[in-house]
Amino acid sequence: LKVRDALQRMGRDPKTVIDRSVGSEIALREGARALLLPSVAEVGDQLRVNLEVVDPNTQVTVYAESAEGRGPESALASIDEVNGDLRQRLGEAMGDIQANARRLGFALLGFLVVVAIIVSITARRTLARPLQAVAHNALRLGDFRFDGMKPVNSRLVEIGTLAQAIGQMSASLASFKK
Repeated sequence: LKVRDALQRMGRDPKTVIDRSVGSEIALREGARALLLPSVAEVGDQLRVNLEVVDPNTQVTVYAESAEGRGPESALASIDEVNGDLRQRLGEAMGDIQANARRLGFALLGFLVVVAIIVSITARRTLARPLQAVAHNALRLGDFRFDGMKPVNSRLVEIGTLAQAIGQMSASLASFKK
């Protein structure tokens, strides 16, 4: 919520994407000594959660932590691992951790929201769109309408195989129709 308020004070849209540059500007305006810059990458079924600690004055990464898992369901465990590693690296004593747990919890919650959004977008791209195209093509095939088939682009082998099978079925039925 503070980020949105800072964006409004800066005269920017509250929906502005927070990248290194914008995040550093906000950190400087709000008096923060560091910027935590999260990112999530998915390659195949591998999920990598990264957290960079950035000096807002120079926008240089001071250090970074990362954790890897398999699939979107590993996101929470990876975030927890990155958070634990970062706290350890920062040298927090247990008393400090307990004293700051509430504020850190809110910061972590914000990080989790960002990760959840990224994971849901990735899942939509990976699953929903290709399956919608396959369903569209199957319905057209069921009505013996062979034109207007949608191309199916998917990183998942199973969806690609299904789309290819429907395409071959469509071509075979179209040749009988002639």
